[in-house]
Amino acid sequence: MSAEKSRGGGHNGRPQILIVDDEPAILEVLAQFLVDYDVCCVCGGEEALEQCRSRPFDVILCDLMMPGLTGMDLHHVLSSMHPRIAERMVFISGGAHNRGVRDFLQRVGNPRLGKPFTRGAVLEEVAGILQRHPR
Repeated sequence: MSAEKSRGGGHNGRPQILIVDDEPAILEVLAQFLVDYDVCCVCGGEEALEQCRSRPFDVILCDLMMPGLTGMDLHHVLSSMHPRIAERMVFISGGAHNRGVRDFLQRVGNPRLGKPFTRGAVLEEVAGILQRHPR
């Protein structure tokens, strides 16, 4: 599987969603859940940052803990570079967190999806972001 998968390029007016996770299986599942959106999947924070530099996204679903640039790191960089995009992040988490992670999630206030997640929960979070942050 390639590191990036893009559907449609946004030329049809559908919301643009960036999915960031170091687990290819999670990327695949989320891309299938979000088939009605234009989806770009990347396997890490560095790739996500490059994508955010080249085009705007309406929603970013981002794993919290990844090797290299974590979801927290990506949020920090986007907060200074593109604050509007950082507000549109939904963090994906596998569960147990240290105090630093818990403090981060409380401080930023972005939504969080716990693994395992359902299609309904993912679609609800995406719809919530799109409603709170219209284009």
